[in-house]
Amino acid sequence: MLLRNLDQSAGLCNGTRLIITKMGRYALEGKVITDSNIGDKVYIPRLTLAPSDTRIPFKFQRRQFPISVCFAMTITKTSCCVPSSTRVLSWSTLCRNIQSDLQEWFENFNDR
Repeated sequence: MLLRNLDQSAGLCNGTRLIITKMGRYALEGKVITDSNIGDKVYIPRLTLAPSDTRIPFKFQRRQFPISVCFAMTITKTSCCVPSSTRVLSWSTLCRNIQSDLQEWFENFNDR
């Protein structure tokens, strides 16, 4: 999930969800999976960040990608109750399920 507004016209806003397809030293390549730009290939650069807190007696900078890992998305907010078939999955099972779901989604998306 993107943590900064990089380019609003390209749909790179705070909260945009992406699937990272390539990782480089200075940039990431990803596909947008939310909003109106679904399927667009985007590049996310590393940003130099410096805290603006005046209580810190020295200045420092760090370079990082403005993203956060997002493993799961919420179920529709209108659902008011948990289905009776809900179960707890192990981490490895959950990762396999997500991977197979994403693979199926991409296959269907590419067929369009």
